[in-house]
Amino acid sequence: MLQEELSIPETVSLVVDYVPQLQKEVANLIRKKEELVSKISALQGIGRKSGPQEEKETRKKIASVCAISVEKLGHREIIVHISTYERVSLPEVLLLLENHGFMVIDVSCLQCFGGSTLCNVHLWVRIFTLRHKL
Repeated sequence: MLQEELSIPETVSLVVDYVPQLQKEVANLIRKKEELVSKISALQGIGRKSGPQEEKETRKKIASVCAISVEKLGHREIIVHISTYERVSLPEVLLLLENHGFMVIDVSCLQCFGGSTLCNVHLWVRIFTLRHKL
């Protein structure tokens, strides 16, 4: 079945109509993400906002109980591998990363036999802060 090619004005008109729909969808996804992070934080007893002192303590706690490695995937993409025997608050880690210019693309965690937990966090670097912030 052949489709008729659209003229440039028709294409522009369709795009102009489609962009607000995409913006609404993005806003809904952001809202859903915030709700999920809020629910997870509430279940784990974590406040949504953290000051510089709390962030420093979180970083210190995470560094002391984990083995962390970072792998560069592309110009602005990295993956962080976290291995730990102790419970680490993943929402707290994700908020810390987002506060430092990273956008979370995907997260996967698995509990291993013996009690260790392995997490992979796929990130997009919004601003190049890798050397200065971590």
